[in-house]
Amino acid sequence: MGCFPKDSQITIPGGKKAIQDIRVGDQILRPEGSKEFAETTVRDIFESEEDLIRLVTTHSDILTTADQLFRCHDGKDRKTHDLMAQLVGYLLDDKELVYIRVMAIISTGIRE
Repeated sequence: MGCFPKDSQITIPGGKKAIQDIRVGDQILRPEGSKEFAETTVRDIFESEEDLIRLVTTHSDILTTADQLFRCHDGKDRKTHDLMAQLVGYLLDDKELVYIRVMAIISTGIRE
């Protein structure tokens, strides 16, 4: 569903929510600045038929699609295919925003 696989956990104010349970109008959190999150409102819901891409990072792997935007340490949003060697925002242990380096971008050939 969307740009992440089913059951991916999306950070919302006060916790997490499975991506398939997110609705238009819901509040979610996105990286903002070097150590903070900002609330943003979901404006659109869609299902993607793109193959999943595996981002290998210094912390863990992330499955997503090629068009997903990620907030980078420099404050710019970049699509998955433009993330090599970039630092992307990541919620560590559900409480701390850290930036992790993308080490590899691998096509999986899998559709979700």
